[in-house]
Amino acid sequence: MPKKEDRQGKIGRNDPCRCGSGVKYKFCCFSKETPRHLVRLERTCNDCGSPVEVDVGKDWAALLAHEEYPIKLFCKDNGFYWFSTVITIGEIAEISRMLRSGTLTVQHLMSVYKSKLTQDNVLGLLGDVDQLHPALASRAPILRDAVEAHFAGKYSLSIPTLFPQIEGFHREYGHLTPKQDFSPTLPKEMWNARLLPGLTDSATFFNAYLTNLFKGNQPVDTFNRNPILHGMTPSYASEDRSLTLILIVLEIRFFLWFERNTQPILREAPRNTA
Repeated sequence: MPKKEDRQGKIGRNDPCRCGSGVKYKFCCFSKETPRHLVRLERTCNDCGSPVEVDVGKDWAALLAHEEYPIKLFCKDNGFYWFSTVITIGEIAEISRMLRSGTLTVQHLMSVYKSKLTQDNVLGLLGDVDQLHPALASRAPILRDAVEAHFAGKYSLSIPTLFPQIEGFHREYGHLTPKQDFSPTLPKEMWNARLLPGLTDSATFFNAYLTNLFKGNQPVDTFNRNPILHGMTPSYASEDRSLTLILIVLEIRFFLWFERNTQPILREAPRNTA
């Protein structure tokens, strides 16, 4: 989603919202504005010869993505990621209301995820990974073992199992060599051509979140791959951290599902208009 430019007479995203809520505009009335998303079709007008453009901003997927965008910004500002895979539209509306009222916390989001995820439904969501991509299919038995360890309360086993499998997936999926530094490899460029701009935003935030989770030279008490897998902190095990890694796996599955089950509609990337 394009960044809102600060122009004379326009409110900036980080300014207090004009509605008087006391909350930043980006967390308040930003989502109430009707988005525009102009897509240039691969044909011209029969009368004037000009390129034909269609506003898909009122499509349900675009409207939902616009509603979620402030939540994604909130999570980014708080060092977290908006895992929307297991959240219903009704829950999104309630979380949006909490964000606008200034009462939303990461702890609340985690409580929602905990209430939604059971061992059976996580394993159910992982039931189709064999058909989505070989890089995930080859890791499916290990992922299922880690899920079982998590729901048995053995977070000291699930966390050091999930970290390398997430890294290994990205290396195999993105064809990174062993000598290359780790970086998230899920693409963000493909989604506009499939008329799914919300996934462009999600992939951007997701890649940034994973980059921080895997970057080196972090304090030993940080939730980060390196101090945990190098044995520098023995106090890493917690339900929230283990569940976060499971949510990351489910988010990878989410992107792969849409990659497999949608097709590009446009050859030319959509042109966004604020």
